[in-house]
Amino acid sequence: MRNKLNAIAESKGYGISDNDIVELLREQKSLKEYGRDKHRWYTLFKRVVKLMDIFVEFTDITNFGDEPALDEEEINNLVLSSMKQVYPKEVTIVDYVDIL
Repeated sequence: MRNKLNAIAESKGYGISDNDIVELLREQKSLKEYGRDKHRWYTLFKRVVKLMDIFVEFTDITNFGDEPALDEEEINNLVLSSMKQVYPKEVTIVDYVDIL
């Protein structure tokens, strides 16, 4: 999958370093966010983004406070080690409401 991301990054004017790929992923609009894991100074969560024709899921982080809980290299390792290609699957949800 990294080769696909490198090609997409280059086509969008990004480099292909770890920092560039992580920046590219984190700048995309989330199609889905879930699985929040809250800690004292940060929250980890799963994100799904679409880059051209592929969907990518990865773990992202939100920091609280003035100092980041993880440095840039740790965040890059977190994102890159967790990323995987996924695909959309349509599901039907049934909801029940009061009868008026």
